[in-house]
Amino acid sequence: MVNILGDVWRQGRQPNWSSTLADPTAKLHLYEKGTPAPGRKMGHITVTATTVDEAVRRAEALHATL
Repeated sequence: MVNILGDVWRQGRQPNWSSTLADPTAKLHLYEKGTPAPGRKMGHITVTATTVDEAVRRAEALHATL
């Protein structure tokens, strides 16, 4: 799991969720908190894999695409 902080809403634009939504092993959880702010937890991505290390690596890679 990786947290999604308000920092990924750059200049008021929605993050690009396409990579996360296209991955069948990933689940996007958004908390519907309203206005994003830097450091504010807005959601998280969970990934399933055969090892914890692989799940973490893939979750971090997906987060990097936001």
